[in-house]
Amino acid sequence: AQRQEVGAIDAEAVIIINPQALPLPASHAKYVQKAHGWVPSKARFKAAQCLAMLSGGHTPLWLQNARHANDMRQMLQDKMLACGVITEGSIVYVPGANALIVQLDNTFAGRLRERFEFYTWKDGVNSSEFRWMTSWATTPQDVDAFVEYAVAVLRESTATSTAHLPPTVAAATTTAP
Repeated sequence: AQRQEVGAIDAEAVIIINPQALPLPASHAKYVQKAHGWVPSKARFKAAQCLAMLSGGHTPLWLQNARHANDMRQMLQDKMLACGVITEGSIVYVPGANALIVQLDNTFAGRLRERFEFYTWKDGVNSSEFRWMTSWATTPQDVDAFVEYAVAVLRESTATSTAHLPPTVAAATTTAP
């Protein structure tokens, strides 16, 4: 199962898909919520977000937002590959959603972090795995700004070495004709 954040602020929805599987009739769900304190004051304002997310017919807003986040991840991956910032060999994992996990030299990643935030997925000595995320709010301009900065940092670092690349990719780069 995948969980996707699609833009609601402090709002969650419980969608009962199979009411027959519940120990009580589905109509009792609202009373269970209230008995357990799951109904905060002003909840109707939060519920309005959920209603908006579920509206839109065949393409509800939550699905539009999720697809946009996934499209931005694909754009990021394609542009980083096209510019040579990453290679197919440095892509560790693409979960099929809005995340891209890549292996980079720690120094190169540190330079990227001077202007952009992203998570360390798995620490290593010289290189580590990093998780780049996109969201429903990511714009093509955001992707372009990250790629442009990464290319600038890459140009600086490749002027003297292939230190930005994982060791296996760096070795292949230096031995290529």
